[in-house]
Amino acid sequence: MGKKSWLIGVASMVFMLGIGTTTVEATNEISPPDNIDLRTVFITPNNSTSVVTNANRGSILELTRPNRSGGVWSKEADKLDLYSDFEASMYIYFGNDGKDTGDGLAFVLQNDPGGNSALKTSFPSQLGIWESPFIGGGFAMMNSFAIEIDTFYDEYFDRGQYDPGGGGNPARKENHIAWNFPNVASSYVVNGPNRTLIHQNRAYPGGLSTDKWYPFTVKWSASRRQITYQFGDLAPVVAPISNPTAIFGTNRVFWGITGSSMKGNQIYRIAFDKLPGAVKAGARTTITRKSTNENIAGKVVDSGETLTYRLDANFISGIKNWEGIVAEMKLSKAVEFVPGSLRGKLAVGGEVPLSNDLVKDGFLKAPIGTLSGNSRIAYVYFDVVVKSNPETNDVTESSKFLGTNHIEASNEVSYKISQNQPPSLTLVNENTVQEISSNTNYDVTGTWKDPDGINGTIYYLVNGKEVGKSDETSSGINQDTPYSFTIPAAELKLDSENELEVYVVDKNTMKSQSKSLKIKVLASIPVITLDLASTTIPITDDFDYEITGTWKESDSPWVDLYYSVGQNPPVQFATNVPNSDPKGQFIKYKTSIPNTQFTLGANLVSVYAKNSDGRLSKSETLTLDVSGSLKFTNVSPKISYELTEIPKNKVTVKRNNDWDIRVKDTRNSGSQWHVTVGLSKEFTNQNKQTLTNGLFYKTATSTETFLKEGESIVAFSKTTTDVQEVSINWPDKEGLLMQVNPEDYIGNYQGILEWTLTSGSP
Repeated sequence: MGKKSWLIGVASMVFMLGIGTTTVEATNEISPPDNIDLRTVFITPNNSTSVVTNANRGSILELTRPNRSGGVWSKEADKLDLYSDFEASMYIYFGNDGKDTGDGLAFVLQNDPGGNSALKTSFPSQLGIWESPFIGGGFAMMNSFAIEIDTFYDEYFDRGQYDPGGGGNPARKENHIAWNFPNVASSYVVNGPNRTLIHQNRAYPGGLSTDKWYPFTVKWSASRRQITYQFGDLAPVVAPISNPTAIFGTNRVFWGITGSSMKGNQIYRIAFDKLPGAVKAGARTTITRKSTNENIAGKVVDSGETLTYRLDANFISGIKNWEGIVAEMKLSKAVEFVPGSLRGKLAVGGEVPLSNDLVKDGFLKAPIGTLSGNSRIAYVYFDVVVKSNPETNDVTESSKFLGTNHIEASNEVSYKISQNQPPSLTLVNENTVQEISSNTNYDVTGTWKDPDGINGTIYYLVNGKEVGKSDETSSGINQDTPYSFTIPAAELKLDSENELEVYVVDKNTMKSQSKSLKIKVLASIPVITLDLASTTIPITDDFDYEITGTWKESDSPWVDLYYSVGQNPPVQFATNVPNSDPKGQFIKYKTSIPNTQFTLGANLVSVYAKNSDGRLSKSETLTLDVSGSLKFTNVSPKISYELTEIPKNKVTVKRNNDWDIRVKDTRNSGSQWHVTVGLSKEFTNQNKQTLTNGLFYKTATSTETFLKEGESIVAFSKTTTDVQEVSINWPDKEGLLMQVNPEDYIGNYQGILEWTLTSGSP
């Protein structure tokens, strides 16, 4: 903002306008996009230079004159109620100088004591709303909030090191957008004789004086208590106003726009298509197939098909009626209006036929009238025919309802127009030579699709002769769909390469490119199958795996059968297996693959057959996903303690050397496990006498834990680091020990221990 020598004063809630890179091209400064009539909308303060001029069928607000300030406010009757949502939508023109201009403008909400006569003109950099850039005060718009578009960088007022998220760094010396509360002291920082504005959500729009109209919207959410504004295609900015009454002192505020222009002949121009609070309305475009009433949004239609276009307008609420509405739509060049089909319900009366003259050169312009609380709904609808071979196959349609005080744009509806394009297909093993044994059929497989249909006929030729065809239906337009066909063995010549050709023809007789391969019929090739082929089967490494399947051979008297695992050498698991009688019948086989052949992870298992002439079948495969296991590798069936006399005092009896308990964990390193021992049957002698306190467990740091019948304890735990057997043992004075007491009886005591191995930490 430039530090010029005169004042702009505005008492208001101000919106500093955000600016983006997306623009609406203008022919020149007096040709904005569609806009509404502003002649009776604003109150202009006595010290404002703002004027409203005619443009197109609406008006332009010329906010500033060269080297002057300006501002306008809503009327008292048009104050905004902050208990209700509102939306303002406009286009802003910053000139055509091709460089930065000053000083800027702001969108404002306010409850200043000066009301809609307030306009403060102290300093240009204030834009009529902020405090003075120098020591002193009392210049700010009272009870206000502002969003600014600042087109001049002020060395002190716009410095930026106090901006939230700025990291204490100075701001870029460029046009910028931000918001804050003009009369709130915390919106500024004072340094010596200068005052710096804290710019909330500062954004940089780049150069603006480019002979373009920039779109800008402001929306208030009463329930969320927040303003959301967006300029062009910049990201929307949310400005929270958590306590509107505390800011404004009321729930009803004036809205307006203020600014100053201190650069040459610069005039800021603004055209509106929506005024805040005036009218809340809706518009919708719907396109359906006339034959089925199906909504075709996002779908495909055919050339020559008849569609119905419907445009709906709905007055929802507002302090004004929605006046002088005209429904407009520019039809795509891919469709043609059907005369006599135009009908509608206007603001007054019921549905009536409408004149063909309302559609000229593909442009609909239908006067609707005025909608209000007493007449809320209007619509028009008509038919179009999709042209053959249109200029485009992608159509997007929308409409507008242009009133003198409100413009409402509808949603967009997009659809595609199908072209008569040829289908296509794939052929498995295309351009290869496939070897098969004699007296064997050949199965043809692949996929086909049609970009504009779902029906086709596939033709199969062998050596130039048609041997069959199949009628196919796809799962959807342009969807790959599998097909299959069996070429009889009788159509294939022995000991030669037979040329197979395949193509598809759609319902419009469009033919695909042909795909081909060669089928070489050999004297004899074995065929093998594998149960669960092409699947992945999870197993653990402590089990062998049995494979099963079948084989057949049309000529050879016998075959050898092989399997291989990964990169290991093939293993012949069946030798000189006799053929069936008659030959060519499937014969079952099975064999078990030792787990020593497997590694952890994926193991590809292949099986194949070799006949007496040394010819090999095609391999069939499956994948074994081998995971590690946790198991006991040994548990001594009998263990014992040393022979001991009955003592005068209790003694601990050591274990004998017949304890051999081992665990192996082949799972991943870092896996945890533990062993629990339980006393299933109490230690009892031949006279059925039991030990007083017999079996107990202890460690070097713990006391004895005695086990009673039915009780158990964790006796060992470990985290696996490598695949090794682990012996479950303890130091002599630790682990599972036996205690003999003076009151125990002589005898040979026996009990039963139950060992349990568990994954995880104890």
